[in-house]
Amino acid sequence: MSFNIDNLKEKIDELKKIDFKDKDQALAFLKKNVRGVVAGILILALFITLFVGSCGSPDLKNPYAGNNLNYVVPGLEAKGGEQGDYKVNSNNDLNKLVRNYFNWFAEGNVGELEKLVSPLDENQKNLVIALSEYIEGYQNIAVYFKDGPVKDSYMVSVYHETKFKDIATRAPGLTTFYIHKNDNGTLIIDNRPQSQLEEEVVAYLEIFKTEPDVIELAERVNTNSTKAFEEDPDLYNFVVNTYQKIYTDYYAAVKTAAEEAASKAAEEEAASKAAAEEEARKKAEEEAAAKAAEEASKQAEQQSAEAQQPQPAAPAFAEGATVYANDMVNIRKQAEASGAPVGMTEVGSEFTVLGVEGEWVHVKASNGYVGYIKSEFLQTTKP
Repeated sequence: MSFNIDNLKEKIDELKKIDFKDKDQALAFLKKNVRGVVAGILILALFITLFVGSCGSPDLKNPYAGNNLNYVVPGLEAKGGEQGDYKVNSNNDLNKLVRNYFNWFAEGNVGELEKLVSPLDENQKNLVIALSEYIEGYQNIAVYFKDGPVKDSYMVSVYHETKFKDIATRAPGLTTFYIHKNDNGTLIIDNRPQSQLEEEVVAYLEIFKTEPDVIELAERVNTNSTKAFEEDPDLYNFVVNTYQKIYTDYYAAVKTAAEEAASKAAEEEAASKAAAEEEARKKAEEEAAAKAAEEASKQAEQQSAEAQQPQPAAPAFAEGATVYANDMVNIRKQAEASGAPVGMTEVGSEFTVLGVEGEWVHVKASNGYVGYIKSEFLQTTKP
């Protein structure tokens, strides 16, 4: 699960209206946003920690990443009672996963993070690298977790204290992860946007963020971070200036990438539509040509069959006599097998003789049609 870009933009726009020289005004903003911003290095709208990391081999080069492995936020020990309550530091796999995450993040090691994240895009990699330039390490990591909505899944809220370079005071923060096993049975931190998560996961997240112990932990961390701001002007100025710019630049990059992706998708859709229309047009032309060729072939076969019929002596038909068709044949415009058809007889059709031209009889149908029929297909008695 990743952060909400629209929410980040909203908070950045709100931040632009704040006079950060007025410390009371800035701290009031931070306090107001505690419940709305759960995933962040300092639980502030300025900070959004990427949901990346996994259970890799521990290589704790960072002096802060592995210390105090059993740290618990004072007053927020695990209740260990009712189902659904937070548990803390009691799942070794989660502990290992979380500490590897913070280790690689502090080092800016996107190569290791990329092996563990699902997924991690280029903008997020660039953000990790930019942030790591200012992070010396993490200390007092406490892993609070609850069972997730599906088997082998967890919602994990991690308390941590960030040591920034050249800043004396550590910054308390809280980062929330949705963790589950992948197809290979390895725990991963899911970095998909909420719109791509399964329905039961989204429903669970909506409940999770309203649970009393989740809110209590977030408020406790907010209190600690606000106190750190009040006590250390260097930390305060660093966060509201340097970190704000990093995230503003990041949001601008994400927005640009999204606009470019949307434009490319629109172009591809238009090209695909045009190609489909062209393909349909060609197919229609081919089908029409094939149908015309088939009809021409049938007509040629019929003309050939008529031409090959034995030529019996033409019976004598007197002009004005009534004759009848003894077969279903074409009535032709000219007295020849290649003459254009003007109609077709049915067995028993009645005609009046207008004249005789060789083996062809010039006739007039009862409906007024005039044409030629071979004499062999006519008789003077009704069949």
